[in-house]
Formats: sequence, C-alpha cells, structure tokens
Amino acid sequence: TIFEKNVKPQHIQIEITEHSLIDNIAESIDAIDNLKNMGISVALDDFGTGHSSLAYLKDLPIDVLKIDRTFIHNVNNEEQKKVLLSHIVKIGQSLSMSIVAEGVETADESMVQSRAPIKKIYEVNFR
Repeated sequence: TIFEKNVKPQHIQIEITEHSLIDNIAESIDAIDNLKNMGISVALDDFGTGHSSLAYLKDLPIDVLKIDRTFIHNVNNEEQKKVLLSHIVKIGQSLSMSIVAEGVETADESMVQSRAPIKKIYEVNFR
C-alpha cells in the first residue's frame, strides 16, 4: 500500500473517467470520499467526452476537472468551442475544482491558459 512505501497521500492523484462512474454513482461517490479522506486528490479525466451530466457533476467530490482535448483542439478558430470551454471552466470553478486542459498541441492552443483560469495544461510536443 502507499503507507508501506511511505508515500504521502497528498502526493497522489487518482484519475477517473466519467464512464467509470456511470454504473453506480452512489458507490462511486463513496469510493471517492474514502480516497479524499485519506488525503488523496481525485481528478475527473476526459470531461465532456463520456456521459457528461451536470446533475451528477455537482455531487461528485472531485478536486480536478480535466477538460478533454476535443474542447482544446483548434479552439481559437471555432467560436462554439470557445464558448463551451469558457462555460466548462466556469462550472468547474464554481464547484471549487482546479481546471486542467489536456492535449495542447500548438502554441496557439497553449494560449488558452492565458485566456481562461486554467491551472495547468498538458502539452504534447509542439513547435
């Protein structure tokens, strides 16, 4: 276990996908609560690509909302993506979640962090 290896729980973040939560939301919330009670951070990965539901998003004790690359790719050239991204960020922030943008591939896409209060961006090597 993490305790046997002397790993501090606050240095661990578990990533879960929306799809993995769908089968039993109540059980998922209990499992996430248990992780958080141990001091482990929990991130919701690939947000927006699975069975996104704002109804359960408000109930999930998630620390980090990781926005899927589909909302980041070519965001500066597609007004609808800008609008969606802006609102996803606002929703996450209103629920006290840190926001991470995944799959940034271009210098232009990396500018999304300066225009929205996104904590981190995960970059793919770009030139």
